[in-house]
Amino acid sequence: MSLYQAMVNRYVTPVIERHRAEGRAEGRAEGREERDVQWQGWLQRRADAESKGQPFDEPPPGAVPSDSE
Repeated sequence: MSLYQAMVNRYVTPVIERHRAEGRAEGRAEGREERDVQWQGWLQRRADAESKGQPFDEPPPGAVPSDSE
């Protein structure tokens, strides 16, 4: 193994991996935030419909549509 490759493996690769991990963590946090906003909106629309006595047939966020529709 060359000295260059040994230095890359020892110093550069760990930095790259740390940045990737931080990016993944940020992406997960953003995804959770988006999901929470979607659910809050859905729950509010459902509560509004119930308080008005209207039917509410909107599927919850992330629901897989059935084949029968």
